[in-house]
Amino acid sequence: MLYHYGLSLRDCRIVVSSYEMVSHEAIRLWYHKTSDLFKIQKGTHEIIAVDETKVRIRGKFHIVWAAIDVHTWEIPDVWVSKGRASIEAYSFLKHVLSKCINQPKILVDGGPWYKPALQHLGIEGEHVTFGLRNPIEQWFFLLKHRIRQFYRNWPYNTKIETMQN
Repeated sequence: MLYHYGLSLRDCRIVVSSYEMVSHEAIRLWYHKTSDLFKIQKGTHEIIAVDETKVRIRGKFHIVWAAIDVHTWEIPDVWVSKGRASIEAYSFLKHVLSKCINQPKILVDGGPWYKPALQHLGIEGEHVTFGLRNPIEQWFFLLKHRIRQFYRNWPYNTKIETMQN
């Protein structure tokens, strides 16, 4: 739970080691074994902010898409794709909506790939630069901060499936 809510593996090791000596690798393995416990169930979301960023995996650039409920900071979905176009935006938004009971309002930045995707899905979207989109920007700041520990690159042997998890 400590790792899931943002503590680093090494900090988790320090906390858990006060009860039993463990390594940070053991905590990582425990987390992945129990990852089904952390899957988000369908929920009601009023407003969801969506954004994407570019990361390097095995020397190639990939796009990490993320959505966050601006009021509860719940993350309905994170997705990895090889490109950043309307078809990927459509696929990601469709996946986000499958995790929602209702049809939320979607906040996007100025990416030209969002407008056709939103129109094709027939959902309400709004272009917002600041304000309500701050939670998604902060989430990506934390993601990039953690990636920086890998020298702006995921470990050389990381698979896309591992990153997705």
